[in-house]
Amino acid sequence: MPEMPELEVYAENLTTLLAGREVLAVQVLNVFTVRTADPPLASILGHRVDVVRRHGKRLVVSLDGPLHLVFHLKLSGRLRWHPPAAMLNRGIGCLKVDFDEGALHMTEASKQKSASLYVVSDLAACPDLDRGEEPLTVSLSKMKELLSAENRQLKSALTDQRLVMGIGNA
Repeated sequence: MPEMPELEVYAENLTTLLAGREVLAVQVLNVFTVRTADPPLASILGHRVDVVRRHGKRLVVSLDGPLHLVFHLKLSGRLRWHPPAAMLNRGIGCLKVDFDEGALHMTEASKQKSASLYVVSDLAACPDLDRGEEPLTVSLSKMKELLSAENRQLKSALTDQRLVMGIGNA
Protein backbone atom coordinates (compact mmCIF):
# COMPACT_ATOMS: atom_id res chain seq x y z
CA MET A 1 0.00 0.00 0.00
CA PRO A 2 2.24 2.80 -1.23
CA GLU A 3 -0.35 5.54 -0.73
CA MET A 4 -0.43 5.43 3.05
CA PRO A 5 3.33 5.55 3.75
CA GLU A 6 3.90 8.31 1.20
CA LEU A 7 1.12 10.43 2.67
CA GLU A 8 2.39 9.85 6.22
CA VAL A 9 5.78 11.22 5.15
CA TYR A 10 4.06 14.21 3.50
CA ALA A 11 2.09 14.87 6.70
CA GLU A 12 5.18 14.70 8.93
CA ASN A 13 7.26 16.97 6.70
CA LEU A 14 4.46 19.46 6.07
CA THR A 15 3.73 19.67 9.79
CA THR A 16 7.37 20.67 10.36
CA LEU A 17 7.28 23.21 7.51
CA LEU A 18 3.80 24.71 7.97
CA ALA A 19 2.81 24.55 11.64
CA GLY A 20 1.98 28.05 12.86
CA ARG A 21 2.54 29.71 9.49
CA GLU A 22 0.04 32.22 8.14
CA VAL A 23 -1.46 31.84 4.64
CA LEU A 24 -0.53 35.03 2.76
CA ALA A 25 -1.70 34.35 -0.80
CA VAL A 26 -3.14 31.65 -3.05
CA GLN A 27 -2.68 31.25 -6.79
CA VAL A 28 -4.67 28.73 -8.86
CA LEU A 29 -3.46 27.73 -12.32
CA ASN A 30 -5.82 24.83 -12.91
CA VAL A 31 -9.42 25.83 -12.17
CA PHE A 32 -10.45 22.17 -11.91
CA THR A 33 -8.17 21.65 -8.90
CA VAL A 34 -10.41 23.48 -6.39
CA ARG A 35 -13.60 21.43 -6.03
CA THR A 36 -15.54 23.55 -3.52
CA ALA A 37 -16.97 27.06 -3.60
CA ASP A 38 -18.26 27.52 -0.06
CA PRO A 39 -16.25 28.59 1.85
CA PRO A 40 -14.31 30.31 -0.93
CA LEU A 41 -10.61 29.59 -1.36
CA ALA A 42 -9.83 33.22 -0.47
CA SER A 43 -11.25 32.59 3.02
CA ILE A 44 -8.03 30.79 4.01
CA LEU A 45 -6.00 34.02 3.75
CA GLY A 46 -4.76 35.23 7.11
CA HIS A 47 -5.36 31.89 8.84
CA ARG A 48 -2.56 29.88 10.44
CA VAL A 49 -1.83 26.18 10.00
CA ASP A 50 -2.61 24.12 13.10
CA VAL A 51 -1.84 20.58 12.01
CA VAL A 52 -1.31 18.44 8.91
CA ARG A 53 -2.46 14.82 8.93
CA ARG A 54 -3.29 11.95 6.65
CA HIS A 55 -6.91 10.83 6.39
CA GLY A 56 -7.14 7.77 4.17
CA LYS A 57 -5.61 8.74 0.84
CA ARG A 58 -5.99 12.45 1.50
CA LEU A 59 -3.92 15.07 3.29
CA VAL A 60 -5.81 17.38 5.62
CA VAL A 61 -4.27 20.74 6.48
CA SER A 62 -6.26 22.15 9.39
CA LEU A 63 -6.22 25.92 9.86
CA ASP A 64 -7.41 28.00 12.77
CA GLY A 65 -10.90 29.22 12.14
CA PRO A 66 -11.75 26.26 11.73
CA LEU A 67 -11.00 25.67 8.08
CA HIS A 68 -9.54 22.58 6.45
CA LEU A 69 -7.74 22.06 3.16
CA VAL A 70 -8.27 18.49 1.93
CA PHE A 71 -5.77 17.48 -0.76
CA HIS A 72 -6.18 14.38 -2.92
CA LEU A 73 -3.03 13.94 -5.00
CA LYS A 74 -4.25 10.95 -7.05
CA LEU A 75 -1.49 9.11 -8.93
CA SER A 76 0.76 11.90 -10.17
CA GLY A 77 0.07 14.82 -7.84
CA ARG A 78 2.86 16.18 -5.66
CA LEU A 79 3.31 18.86 -3.01
CA ARG A 80 6.63 20.69 -2.96
CA TRP A 81 8.08 23.42 -0.75
CA HIS A 82 9.77 26.30 -2.59
CA PRO A 83 11.29 29.67 -1.72
CA PRO A 84 8.65 32.43 -1.53
CA ALA A 85 9.52 34.01 -4.89
CA ALA A 86 9.50 30.72 -6.85
CA MET A 87 7.11 30.71 -9.76
CA LEU A 88 4.56 27.92 -10.18
CA ASN A 89 5.48 25.65 -13.11
CA ARG A 90 2.92 26.44 -15.84
CA GLY A 91 3.20 22.96 -17.36
CA ILE A 92 2.40 20.88 -14.29
CA GLY A 93 1.41 23.48 -11.69
CA CYS A 94 -2.07 23.40 -10.21
CA LEU A 95 -1.96 25.59 -7.12
CA LYS A 96 0.41 27.69 -5.01
CA VAL A 97 -0.11 28.67 -1.36
CA ASP A 98 2.26 31.38 -0.11
CA PHE A 99 3.52 31.59 3.44
CA ASP A 100 6.02 34.01 5.01
CA GLU A 101 9.14 31.89 4.43
CA GLY A 102 8.12 29.75 1.48
CA ALA A 103 5.40 28.48 -0.78
CA LEU A 104 3.64 25.14 -1.11
CA HIS A 105 3.26 24.14 -4.76
CA MET A 106 0.76 21.49 -5.83
CA THR A 107 1.74 19.93 -9.15
CA GLU A 108 0.42 17.10 -11.28
CA ALA A 109 2.36 15.47 -14.09
CA SER A 110 -0.69 13.71 -15.58
CA LYS A 111 -2.54 15.24 -18.52
CA GLN A 112 -5.85 14.30 -16.88
CA LYS A 113 -5.37 16.74 -13.95
CA SER A 114 -7.48 14.83 -11.46
CA ALA A 115 -5.71 15.95 -8.25
CA SER A 116 -8.04 18.02 -6.12
CA LEU A 117 -8.38 20.43 -3.21
CA TYR A 118 -11.45 20.89 -1.06
CA VAL A 119 -11.82 23.85 1.32
CA VAL A 120 -14.28 22.95 4.08
CA SER A 121 -15.22 24.33 7.47
CA ASP A 122 -16.42 20.89 8.63
CA LEU A 123 -14.57 17.72 7.59
CA ALA A 124 -17.82 15.73 7.72
CA ALA A 125 -19.12 17.94 4.89
CA CYS A 126 -16.26 17.05 2.54
CA PRO A 127 -17.86 14.99 -0.25
CA ASP A 128 -14.63 13.23 -1.26
CA LEU A 129 -13.42 12.20 2.19
CA ASP A 130 -12.70 8.52 2.86
CA ARG A 131 -15.16 7.03 5.36
CA GLY A 132 -13.69 3.57 6.00
CA GLU A 133 -11.59 2.07 8.77
CA GLU A 134 -7.89 2.80 9.20
CA PRO A 135 -6.09 -0.40 8.13
CA LEU A 136 -3.44 -0.26 10.86
CA THR A 137 -5.88 0.34 13.72
CA VAL A 138 -8.82 -1.90 12.80
CA SER A 139 -8.83 -5.31 14.50
CA LEU A 140 -8.48 -8.45 12.42
CA SER A 141 -11.97 -9.62 13.40
CA LYS A 142 -13.44 -6.26 12.33
CA MET A 143 -11.46 -6.45 9.07
CA LYS A 144 -12.83 -9.94 8.41
CA GLU A 145 -16.35 -8.70 9.15
CA LEU A 146 -15.97 -5.75 6.76
CA LEU A 147 -14.57 -7.90 3.98
CA SER A 148 -17.05 -10.77 4.29
CA ALA A 149 -20.07 -8.43 4.39
CA GLU A 150 -19.32 -7.23 0.86
CA ASN A 151 -19.09 -10.72 -0.74
CA ARG A 152 -16.58 -9.77 -3.42
CA GLN A 153 -12.94 -10.29 -4.31
CA LEU A 154 -10.35 -9.38 -1.69
CA LYS A 155 -8.60 -6.65 -3.72
CA SER A 156 -11.90 -5.02 -4.63
CA ALA A 157 -12.95 -4.88 -0.98
CA LEU A 158 -9.56 -3.73 0.32
CA THR A 159 -9.35 -0.83 -2.14
CA ASP A 160 -12.91 0.35 -1.41
CA GLN A 161 -12.36 3.50 0.68
CA ARG A 162 -15.78 3.08 2.30
CA LEU A 163 -14.51 -0.10 3.98
CA VAL A 164 -10.78 0.36 4.51
CA MET A 165 -9.19 3.72 3.78
CA GLY A 166 -5.67 4.37 2.58
CA ILE A 167 -5.13 1.28 0.45
CA GLY A 168 -5.01 1.99 -3.26
CA ASN A 169 -4.72 0.08 -6.49
CA ALA A 170 -0.92 0.28 -6.56
